[in-house]
Amino acid sequence: MMTGPISNLLPHSGEMVFIDRIVDWGDEFLKGAVRGDFLERNPLLVNGRMPALCCIEICAQAMALHGALISDEAARGGLLASLRNIKIHSRFLASEEAACTAEVHLIMKTAKSCAYEFCFMSDQDRVVEGQAGVFFQ
Repeated sequence: MMTGPISNLLPHSGEMVFIDRIVDWGDEFLKGAVRGDFLERNPLLVNGRMPALCCIEICAQAMALHGALISDEAARGGLLASLRNIKIHSRFLASEEAACTAEVHLIMKTAKSCAYEFCFMSDQDRVVEGQAGVFFQ
């Protein structure tokens, strides 16, 4: 499936790499498991809690990871250009022990951009979901 760690496919490093395992993926989707300790040393925490909106960053990493896996060319950076139809189901993540996943589905891709639907799950509960547009650098 892949060679090398996930961090080699992402434009992030260290504590900012939140996805540690690919649960499933295909040409149009990816489901990634989030590091079990991501709430312990997370630079996005606010007063020790993870705001649901910050989970969009983790879904953006799933988009970047998916893009790297399906690309035939060298990895290139992208800019998160738009967010649409955002639904926040919880203000903060409810539990530090929850199994979290970032799920993305490719809606459209051109040479210069792409669009994804995304959803961040905590156990079986939706935390935040929506659509994102990405422009390639």
